[in-house]
Amino acid sequence: MGVPSVSTAVAEVLKENRPKVIEGVRWREEDGGAVFRVRLRPISEGEGEPHGLLGMVLDETERAKLEARVQRTEKLASVGKIASTLAHEIRNPLNAMKGAIAFLQTKFSNDVLLLEFTEIINEEITRLSAFVTTFLARARKAEPRFVSLDVNEEIRRALDFVGKQARPDGVSVTADLGLLPAVVADPGQLLQLFTNIARNAVEAMPVGGSLTVRTSIASAAEAWPGLPARRAGDGQASREAVRVEFHDTGPGIAEEIRGHLFEPFNTSKEKGTGLGLFISREIAEGHGGRLAVTSAPDHGTTVTVYLPVDGSHVPADIHHPAR
Repeated sequence: MGVPSVSTAVAEVLKENRPKVIEGVRWREEDGGAVFRVRLRPISEGEGEPHGLLGMVLDETERAKLEARVQRTEKLASVGKIASTLAHEIRNPLNAMKGAIAFLQTKFSNDVLLLEFTEIINEEITRLSAFVTTFLARARKAEPRFVSLDVNEEIRRALDFVGKQARPDGVSVTADLGLLPAVVADPGQLLQLFTNIARNAVEAMPVGGSLTVRTSIASAAEAWPGLPARRAGDGQASREAVRVEFHDTGPGIAEEIRGHLFEPFNTSKEKGTGLGLFISREIAEGHGGRLAVTSAPDHGTTVTVYLPVDGSHVPADIHHPAR
């Protein structure tokens, strides 16, 4: 059963003349939004009909986010334990298979058909090995190495990395990188975050299109819309954020899929793992940031990453031209 609307609850309180509490009322849900708990109490004289009501709204955004994060962490921890147990048993036969394939390709180097099919097997072995590696990386939960860095440089590295991989013909990549202050982040995790998003965008355009990556500064209100204005002098609400937008001109994401984008193992790709966006959001939130996705069929997809600016506000080195 969904959360009743506040207007419906108000009508019920006045009709039934009894208090009501509504949990999980959301505002601006498309932005990640805020979560509230609403208490309504009728105001009446004696046993008569209520002539008004008293309402109290409690902001429970942070608690809701914490609960969701704990649930995701517990789910990932369970998966990680399984991955750690099976990794050794899986990798040994995979390595043996790769060795056997290398031998066959050398021994029968003139057999075109054999080379074609062994290469397909080799690619699938590589994909499975990478899948296991991804599991282990999240299971081990290595402590991040935070340093002050240039987001633009990490984006260049990610785009270079994606560019060296197989890319559909007709896909162009443009970087519009603005002047940014530094952020404090783990370089390896940030590279993984940007690479995941860029690769997803490129793979979403098998018949061609364009990926545009833009960086700029965002206000705290945009980056963390769930934080009330009254806390503007404390924590994230008082800080600017670096905004990184990845916009592709692909087919967009169907409505029935958008609600499950961040669920692990949820993928529509034939060879996808369903962990890319799940891990990307974990990385963004682990850096005090946020990841948002907007998309519509035939209108492409925009993935936006918000990262808190380093408190020193020292401009990062951006002397390299955008590619």
